[in-house]
Amino acid sequence: MTRIINVLTLTCVLSGAALAATAQETRVLKVPKGLCSSTIASMTDWAAKAKPNGAFVMPTDNDLKQGECNSQKMVVPSVASGYATLEEAMATALAACEAARTPDFGPCRVFGELVYK
Repeated sequence: MTRIINVLTLTCVLSGAALAATAQETRVLKVPKGLCSSTIASMTDWAAKAKPNGAFVMPTDNDLKQGECNSQKMVVPSVASGYATLEEAMATALAACEAARTPDFGPCRVFGELVYK
């Protein structure tokens, strides 16, 4: 009888752990409105492979008006993922972006946040 209770207890504990892991695996990519479809595509490709907490950062294009995606300058985003907190990921990606930013771009900004729901 004790063996059956131990097995049932272990099964319940493992089931609870599996549910907690499943709940934690729900990932959310937060994207602001008005981004160009090419930027969103690049961001979702990154998010599909990255681990939360993560940040997708790019320098701003001072010449680009919202919705004018045909005149968008090409830029390589700075990304960070797998950090304990979103703030750490954002700080790392922002620092990398600012270090690589050329003078023809404005300051770097967080455009995507990858988090657990």
